[in-house]
Amino acid sequence: MKESLIELCNRVINNYKKSKEEFRYDGEYINHFASLIYGNRNKEVPTKGIKEIRSFIKNNTSRMSYFRGDILYILSFLIGNEENWKSITEKIILVYEELIEKGFKESHYLVLTAYAIVKYSKGKDLNYIINKTHYIYEDMKQKYDNVTNEEDHLQCALLALNDINTDELYLKMKGVFELILDFDMFSRNSVQGLAMTVLLNKKVEDLNIIYNLLKEFENRDIKISHQFLSIIGMIRVEDGVQRYVDKVEMVIDYLCEVESQYEFYMDRSFRAFIAIMLIEFSKEVEEERYLEELLSMGVYSFLVSKNQGVFSEVLA
Repeated sequence: MKESLIELCNRVINNYKKSKEEFRYDGEYINHFASLIYGNRNKEVPTKGIKEIRSFIKNNTSRMSYFRGDILYILSFLIGNEENWKSITEKIILVYEELIEKGFKESHYLVLTAYAIVKYSKGKDLNYIINKTHYIYEDMKQKYDNVTNEEDHLQCALLALNDINTDELYLKMKGVFELILDFDMFSRNSVQGLAMTVLLNKKVEDLNIIYNLLKEFENRDIKISHQFLSIIGMIRVEDGVQRYVDKVEMVIDYLCEVESQYEFYMDRSFRAFIAIMLIEFSKEVEEERYLEELLSMGVYSFLVSKNQGVFSEVLA
């Protein structure tokens, strides 16, 4: 592995240890989320600032608000090192309310959508972005009602921010559906999410690269959870599919060797996802790939799935 990737792995491991100590009630997976965010930013987790942000959000939203629980934890880490975090938080709450007025249903995913719009709409017409986000979602809902839901809000906003039209989207979705749906492990909604991120990745010209990458993961028994499938659409495969998966295996081995938490106490698909994120974060890429936003959505969806599984076991 390159020295820069090893250094990133070490930063993430150290941030995980700090996050686990300071925010143990957030849960393991959010601790890992925080470690990835701040490892990528080359910073330590700002413990005091995170706690202040959480108190501020609680004081400025109702107790029944969707700005609570795991989304509160995730959002606070996303804006944790912003100097003007108060004004950013106020704007996120305002945009969230405007999205609801536009017709979106309240949800935790809509909180992440509001965050992304605030982060990337600087210098753009905010009303236009909100209106286009709503248009894309409603148009998709009409065309693919059985697979379009609240999990798509964030990516609809990213498409709106890039002024991508729905004709482009549906053409890309058709190609992705035809290629990927023979993988039994992926839901139609996650494949739709993959199509949307592929459309945002200007470096993906051949969809077969995505297919071959997923096949190689499958052949090597590296599980890719459907909650993280959209991130595959942002991957840069520069040295061939086999070399890329070799690198994923090397990162997994390194993490497990240095910190036992990555080997013995973690879902295999989440571990693979961490390795992929580390590889992508280590690359010097000029254009925006929205990795932190897709990361936050994937982690939250993963937690929802885990909690639903536990609930089902209790009822069984």
